[in-house]
Amino acid sequence: MTIFTVFFIFLGIALIAISVVASDQLNEACSSANSDGDFQKALSELYTRSDSFYCNDAQCECFVGLYTGHGKTLTTPVETPTSVTNVQGCSSSLEAAYEDYGIDFSDINEIIEYLDLFGKVEKEYSCSGICTQQSIYYFSDSSQGAPEKSCKEPIDEELLKGEILPMGIGYTIIGALLFIVFFIQYGLCCRKDKEEGNYRSSKGRTNESNGRTNNYAQNNQ
Repeated sequence: MTIFTVFFIFLGIALIAISVVASDQLNEACSSANSDGDFQKALSELYTRSDSFYCNDAQCECFVGLYTGHGKTLTTPVETPTSVTNVQGCSSSLEAAYEDYGIDFSDINEIIEYLDLFGKVEKEYSCSGICTQQSIYYFSDSSQGAPEKSCKEPIDEELLKGEILPMGIGYTIIGALLFIVFFIQYGLCCRKDKEEGNYRSSKGRTNESNGRTNNYAQNNQ
């Protein structure tokens, strides 16, 4: 019981801290042009790093549906065997673009996995760009038309504050309830042991008194 109590409380507090800190860092990264932290730098450069080669490089020809203008070389509306629909498809350019990024990647697979996470965010919330809305999807599927908004608000309001923060609060409450239940059980157990001890002690004194009475009666006979 104690292990689970500590686990839930620790996990809950950790999730709350992550959501609050990440939200602050996200808002600071979008409100300040001089973001020095690694997390802020990673957010601000996520799309600019990809923008340096995606749909620009001859080796990274992209297919974009319902294109509205981005100043890029595109293969729209016809998809070709060499065109791609997300940044991850331009594997030959990824390592160079994210070489001195705010996050250290051990290999190209880690870069792709990292970008896939933002691809899921783009797909889930129909957004592109962190602080500024982009005109195409970068990490999900650029053939799906124009994004509806930037990803800042969905990440902040729906993911961090709408999912992670309530989850952290929930785990903390569960841990606190387990903590209360543990002490209630501990108190009842101790009370029961004490009552049993008092009963045994009282019974022993009664038996001892009866023994002395019997001895006294026998001696008087």
